Amino acid sequence: MKVMFVTGALVPLVPLLWLVSTNLVFLGIVQAFSGLAWAGFNLCSVNYLYDATGAENRTKYLAYFNCGNGLAAGAGALLGGYLITTCQA
Repeated sequence: MKVMFVTGALVPLVPLLWLVSTNLVFLGIVQAFSGLAWAGFNLCSVNYLYDATGAENRTKYLAYFNCGNGLAAGAGALLGGYLITTCQA
């Protein structure tokens, strides 16, 4: 749980770090940081799901978890595409 909270706090910093600089080396370091933060969060959240569920319902809850992640990723991409087309000046 501690690692999940720490990585969960680090993940929102990634977009803020993108705003700081246009230097490609810095942005490469930000992407490496992003990869570490997301990998830690995803690993911990799935392991938490394994611990929090019983063996008889684990497959169902993992399916719900992955379905929710897929829907959120798709909705985020659609929203981003919509915003970029409507907010261009």
